Amino acid sequence: MAAAPIDPNISPWHLFGAVMRQCRESEPRKALRRAADALYTDFSNLAKWERGERTPPPEVIPRLDQVYDAGGVLTALYDTITRLNATSESNRLRVGTLHENPASRDGDDDMYRRAAIQLLTALTAGAVIPVDALETLLSGGEPSEDRTEFDLDSWDETVWEYGYLLSTQPAGTLIGNVTADLAEVSRRLNRATDSPTRTGLQRIAAQLMALLAIEMGMTDRRSAAIRSWAAARRTADATGDHGLAVWVRAREAEEALITGHPASVISTLAGDAAQIANGLPYAGLPRVHTVRARLAAEQGDEVTARAALHDLAGVLERLPHSVTADHHSIWGWPEERFYGVQTAALAFVGTEQEVISAAQQALAGYPSGLRGPIRFISLMQSIGLIRHGHIAEGLDHAYTAAVSWAPNQKHDRTVGQVINALPDQARTLPFARELRTLASA
Repeated sequence: MAAAPIDPNISPWHLFGAVMRQCRESEPRKALRRAADALYTDFSNLAKWERGERTPPPEVIPRLDQVYDAGGVLTALYDTITRLNATSESNRLRVGTLHENPASRDGDDDMYRRAAIQLLTALTAGAVIPVDALETLLSGGEPSEDRTEFDLDSWDETVWEYGYLLSTQPAGTLIGNVTADLAEVSRRLNRATDSPTRTGLQRIAAQLMALLAIEMGMTDRRSAAIRSWAAARRTADATGDHGLAVWVRAREAEEALITGHPASVISTLAGDAAQIANGLPYAGLPRVHTVRARLAAEQGDEVTARAALHDLAGVLERLPHSVTADHHSIWGWPEERFYGVQTAALAFVGTEQEVISAAQQALAGYPSGLRGPIRFISLMQSIGLIRHGHIAEGLDHAYTAAVSWAPNQKHDRTVGQVINALPDQARTLPFARELRTLASA
């Protein structure tokens, strides 16, 4: 007899149970009793979790995700629901203490909570992203009074950590947590009235929106990425922080280049960032010259590419120490990143020795944990080797780099560039065929 259907609209835990069942009943199908045995629990407990009648304990979630072959989905969804539920309950307690109108406050909180869960649910199911839910999270709402404490320093640390994890985790891993945090910051923005607090919240929100946009783009959700970037730009501009406005536009231009957007779109974004910067050494300005150098190099314009690299070197000398000393996150710009850009540009227009030298200096400087940038530099070095006739060495180098990290759109395009650099007669070689498989996975 077929199991009774689960209505995910009843509560977040019914939603969690519905996703559990969907994962378990996907191919290859797992029997409930067999899954329970693998989890060392009674099958009746498992059935109640799936029906939303009980909440699974947190310690079982990693194993549950593994047994259900959920690929991190159940972990992200569980974390998001528990965090948003905790926030909602905490807000209700504070509302009672402050003698405010519970209906208006809870209504606002529930709106952001529902939007976050709707978005994550769509991502989990591989469905079309609900535009209304995404826009709610990206809106920030109208200001109203909020007298509860908000620790901006701790949020700065959270945003920095996300900027580190972005280069160390597979694409899409951060979407659940960033979505939950954006729901909380949006809720706070809806309540904030005093200018310093609101500006600080807008700064955090703009950074979270940019992180969400990057993750959406890397997992081929272009429409959601475009909306997130637009919201990040608007929110950054609202802070009055020119440095943040430059960074958001420059990073968007870089992601547009990486994910294969039209050159006109990329140039416009980079040009807007340069105009706002007006020559000042903001943390985002190196990315403007990065985009100029790489775009020109990929188009075979060696003169413009080298001029952009020269300008990038000049900016690097003027950047604040806090920016050049950050070797781990996307918010910094250390010296090794300059050599990485050199490698990416000179792979298309430089000499063999220039490519090798730049790659060696970049790889020597990057912390070993940043596997994403290291993989990218290795793939770019492969293009340089192939361009100069070292087909076998370049293919071997590219294949080793390509299989060292979980696929995502950003690096799949780079693998495609390696394949495009091959002469026709080399595209049937074993490593070339393997690279094509990786690029299309």
